[in-house]
Amino acid sequence: MNGATPQERSYWTHEVSQKLQIFDSTLKCWANELEMSGYPFLKGVNKNRSFIANEIQALEKYRFLIKKQQVKKKEEDTQLL
Repeated sequence: MNGATPQERSYWTHEVSQKLQIFDSTLKCWANELEMSGYPFLKGVNKNRSFIANEIQALEKYRFLIKKQQVKKKEEDTQLL
């Protein structure tokens, strides 16, 4: 989950989507799905998400579960919590 320290770098949506090689809209969709399942993400003053390293790792795992194992999305959500 998110336990950001004051010195920990956070990344914006476009940076994370580039790192994961997905579209911004895909990342936003995944983040929305995870939030609906109870996974908290950091949000700025304008409600923009920022992602820290462990959240990016969770998203990489989410992508793996979707692409490699073809697991239903509801199952993936609960595996990350």
